[in-house]
Amino acid sequence: MANRLGKILIGTEAERPTSSAELTGVLFVATDTDKLYRNSGAAWVELDGSAGAGGAHNLLDGGTAHSDSATDGVTRGSIIYGNATPAWDELTIGASGTILKSDGTDISWGTPAAPSFSGARVYRATDQTITNAGPADISFSDEHFDVGGYWAIGDPTKLVAPTDGYYLIGGQILWDSNTTAVRATYIEVDDTTYIASVSQAAASVANMQQNISALYFLAAGSYVKLVVNQTSTGDRVAEGATDFPHRGSQFWIARLGI
Repeated sequence: MANRLGKILIGTEAERPTSSAELTGVLFVATDTDKLYRNSGAAWVELDGSAGAGGAHNLLDGGTAHSDSATDGVTRGSIIYGNATPAWDELTIGASGTILKSDGTDISWGTPAAPSFSGARVYRATDQTITNAGPADISFSDEHFDVGGYWAIGDPTKLVAPTDGYYLIGGQILWDSNTTAVRATYIEVDDTTYIASVSQAAASVANMQQNISALYFLAAGSYVKLVVNQTSTGDRVAEGATDFPHRGSQFWIARLGI
């Protein structure tokens, strides 16, 4: 007599019981022939690997075994996705260098967007007088470039962040010749916070230059200034780019991670 384990019967072919409605869905394992059967309620059906018996079949068979699929074979590099039907379908591999994109409804292969740049570099074309024991904001007069609308001539001391993000900020100051006391340069955020500073004794050589930089998170609408100070007891000059555009007072910003 066959042994029963839940909905599975085990025994020899001779011990396989007569098919009946009560056995619908029951499996039978024949130990002497290594065959597997499933009872349909009317007969024992051998699960022999044929598609009709629930065996091997195409994954995307158009409904033969999977009623929710389109008809597709295997193509190297393809992926399975849900189409507009909806049904499981094949998306063949895209061209070299393309990426998988979404329009919020469907997926497709597309060309990645070229990296974009956002930033500005401004300079002062003429000298700016810096009184003793300032501090003073450098007021810029011209731009080398402005991609993103960071600088406006009507508010010339500021570089304004157009969006939230991490920014690389930098500047330079070229002082006039004087060896008395100290020169200092700062990057200031929103007229409240210094995020970088450099302070040096006045150089014994002509035209001491100070360079400064900072990496900082700025919220949209926040701004940075290049601020200077000096303690020579008299007026000093932050020189403008009177001879070369890269000299003199310069200020720049670039958004990272775009």
